[in-house]
Amino acid sequence: IAKVLEGASRPTHFAGVALICTKVMGLVRPDVAFFGEKDAQQLAVLRHVFAQLDVPVKVEGVPIVRDEDGVALSSRNRYLSEEERIRARCLAAGLRAGAEAGANGASADEAVAAVVEVLEGPGGIDIDYVALVDEGTFTILAATEGVALGDEKARARVTGAAGGGRSARLLVAARVGTTRLIDNTALVLKERAGE
Repeated sequence: IAKVLEGASRPTHFAGVALICTKVMGLVRPDVAFFGEKDAQQLAVLRHVFAQLDVPVKVEGVPIVRDEDGVALSSRNRYLSEEERIRARCLAAGLRAGAEAGANGASADEAVAAVVEVLEGPGGIDIDYVALVDEGTFTILAATEGVALGDEKARARVTGAAGGGRSARLLVAARVGTTRLIDNTALVLKERAGE
């Protein structure tokens, strides 16, 4: 989980997060820990680490908070100019289009393509990646070409297809101007006739 997507561009980041959060859990010993779903990969890493280390804590995801214009709240938003802020709305719009496509029977590849189509519409958005991952395992089901997949085992997991009724998460990382933004949304891939 920690070696693909965000982990490929920041190789030691998740190791540090896991170490610090594991120490905090050991010191505080909470029954429940809340982590934001905006950093979906971080949430998946922590769930995995806590389960592997038998850390007795229930991890709850906290839904993404969005501004009135749909842009996910982030400290990085302050670096966006007014014009860039308008373009940044496309991230949430693209994710909605991908989620709708998946809910209407699109394949994993088609759901990713729906996101990309919206992001490419206005111009001025430099896509780092769009990926669809299994909600529970973070296995990559589909991703844009050239996505940072890390090692060969991760590369082998990219199937481009997913079974119907599968809980998944669409993720996007892109630069709007000089500001790198991430966003994501949950979806369930609908089973298609004949599958």
